[in-house]
Amino acid sequence: MDPPYGDPTVTVTQIQDAVGGVAPALDALGHDRGIDRAKSEGDPQYAARIRALPDTVSPAAMKRLLARAFTVYTLAGANAPVFIECWWVGFQTCWSAPDRTYTGPTGSFQNDYDPNLFVWSDPRRSPPLRDLWLSGDFERGAFVVLMPRLMPILDVGGMWSDPATGIADLKDVYGQRALSAWSIPQDYAGAPGFCWSGYDIGAGTLFKGVWDAIEQSKPAGAAVAFFQEGY
Repeated sequence: MDPPYGDPTVTVTQIQDAVGGVAPALDALGHDRGIDRAKSEGDPQYAARIRALPDTVSPAAMKRLLARAFTVYTLAGANAPVFIECWWVGFQTCWSAPDRTYTGPTGSFQNDYDPNLFVWSDPRRSPPLRDLWLSGDFERGAFVVLMPRLMPILDVGGMWSDPATGIADLKDVYGQRALSAWSIPQDYAGAPGFCWSGYDIGAGTLFKGVWDAIEQSKPAGAAVAFFQEGY
């Protein structure tokens, strides 16, 4: 106060004892986890927020991470990455699998045996990523991410017989690729430069970012293997 109030005869007395109070253990627990109570937030709501752990290590979280990363590069579900848990029956099948559906969690790829699945040289252009021979150590503690093959984002690779006849032929919905020619005409100024051993720099950057994000978010001790479609 100004001026200071300095009457030494003024005292404060608690007339009645406080009842019903508890130590702020809930607030201490929340503060320890970096979750402070919001203004006027009740105990049930605050406790629920403390109990709700961040969903960053579950299979569903890994799928959402992949979906966010490839949102711009997927059209109607095409070219989407595939998340595979190694224990799925559809992934780790056997030589003489029964022609029936395994009783377990929902999802045909997880549960369905395929008695005619395994072949040494699958004639399909993009065979399904299945039948990899893994040890028992990876059955529960690992998952697989199948990266899609994307249209060019910023491809600087060259080829000898390029069918492109103009700058419009080099572009797609995502980006563009380089034109292969010994002497590029002036009207191709918008095309990126190319090299014979080049690759899609844009796709490489995207895949590297997804790899780093999953490595940082996956459960401790879990292994992840990355493949690209048409492996």
